[in-house]
Amino acid sequence: MEASRYWFEAHALERMAERGARRSDVLEAIRSARTAKRQDKGRWRVDGVDLDGDDLSVIVALDGTVVAIITVM
Repeated sequence: MEASRYWFEAHALERMAERGARRSDVLEAIRSARTAKRQDKGRWRVDGVDLDGDDLSVIVALDGTVVAIITVM
């Protein structure tokens, strides 16, 4: 998934802090996506791996060239 910009919603930043995930981990999970499944409200669940090789799922919304990071699981 290529984008000009990534936007991290406050909810995603909270979940990242709870899970010990860094921005670079989230971006790697998106880059390494094994699957991307359409969700409600035009969102996508992207399943990839973080920089340590651990599974990381990210809910994103696409808006032109911006990928909004909604939450991290």
